[in-house]
Amino acid sequence: MKTRYTASIEGTPREITVESDDEQRYRVVVGEGEGRVIEVRALRDGEYEVIEGDAVCEMTVVPLPGSANVEVHAPAGQARIELLDEAALARAAVTGGAVGGAAAGSVEAPMPGRVVKLLVAEGDSVQSGQGVVVVEAMKMENELRSAVDGVVKKVAVAEGEGVESGQVLVVIEPASAE
Repeated sequence: MKTRYTASIEGTPREITVESDDEQRYRVVVGEGEGRVIEVRALRDGEYEVIEGDAVCEMTVVPLPGSANVEVHAPAGQARIELLDEAALARAAVTGGAVGGAAAGSVEAPMPGRVVKLLVAEGDSVQSGQGVVVVEAMKMENELRSAVDGVVKKVAVAEGEGVESGQVLVVIEPASAE
């Protein structure tokens, strides 16, 4: 059976296709086209073995009460996955791809990871939806974007630096509405 979802993975909308067989094995494609292919095998209730290329790890999936959302816990960290409806997709389009996320004026790390690349410097002008920093988490690079038009007031991290979930990475002074 093949099922397609649109999900928010730590605030970034992504297309996910899940194919399952009768033996509790799943082929998960994250992204469109070829995307990122992950083989998943159920071990016990809520516990899975994940195979990506030569890498193998175990992860735990914890359902969040009162929703279809889950938290995924793996050796590289944890991530929140939210299934999106049409209203959430419309909000993501308005916020330049961000779903939920940091307060206007700041860009926060969605989960523990490492800063791969800074896309802006202090004093740069940015527009809503513009990428400002790339963070690698769970072997995936995530471009984090500004939710507002404005000027970069502070870059609080350096390339190569480890970051924690919720840590402020970039502070943006919103442009005044005139």
